[in-house]
Amino acid sequence: MALLTKSVSWDTFDRATRTYEQPADWLIRQALRKQFKAVQVHLDQSATLDQALNLPDGIIDEQPMFNAYEKLYTLVGPPFAKMTIEAIQGSQQKQFDHLTEYFRIFSQTIAGDKIKNIALNTLDAIRTMLTTMPNEIIEKGIPAVGRELRSQYEVFTRWKSEQIARTELITAANSGSLKGARSLGFDMEKEWIAGGGNVRPSHAEAHGQRVPMAKMFRVGAERADFPGDPRLSAAERINCKCTSGFIVL
Repeated sequence: MALLTKSVSWDTFDRATRTYEQPADWLIRQALRKQFKAVQVHLDQSATLDQALNLPDGIIDEQPMFNAYEKLYTLVGPPFAKMTIEAIQGSQQKQFDHLTEYFRIFSQTIAGDKIKNIALNTLDAIRTMLTTMPNEIIEKGIPAVGRELRSQYEVFTRWKSEQIARTELITAANSGSLKGARSLGFDMEKEWIAGGGNVRPSHAEAHGQRVPMAKMFRVGAERADFPGDPRLSAAERINCKCTSGFIVL
């Protein structure tokens, strides 16, 4: 008879992830702020207004976001692996020295294209801020443009960091839970658990779906190893709040 582990309910998962929302948001917001520094240098060094308004491709440094991803995944992944192991077997009898390195590598593996897209989207957003800036500000010259751009960019970082942090937090937590469950070597199935408000129709349909540990969930027209899986499209991944349960057979 299958036994569903009781402590991997959606409510338990949600409470645990909430404790990491603030530090995750701070990490991503600081990375976005650091990425703006090159734009500020460009403005300060521009001799003409036309030069200032013409941001070069590749001006957004991707390294701060790589560093933020690594810190976020190594912060969140190991505790969720440990929590899942304890939930399934009732105690932590395994050694966890390897988990930080595992999630450091995992973060680097998934980060590449995503961070490139973040950099491109950030540059597009800044260029839009410049092209839509009121003429009365532009006419005041580069210093006024710089002040207005910094103000608009700070607003951008608030909502953008929240979106990225929430998405990557769920990915880190769910990948941690799966890593912990698989490390036990038990004969198990995994179950998609949807919860919270505004659940996507495809995720509501996936709710309760059980598959072997080595198989993929079916999520709409896509496949995923766990909720928030980086394989998923943005439409199926951004702001997802789902988690996985594990059934010992």
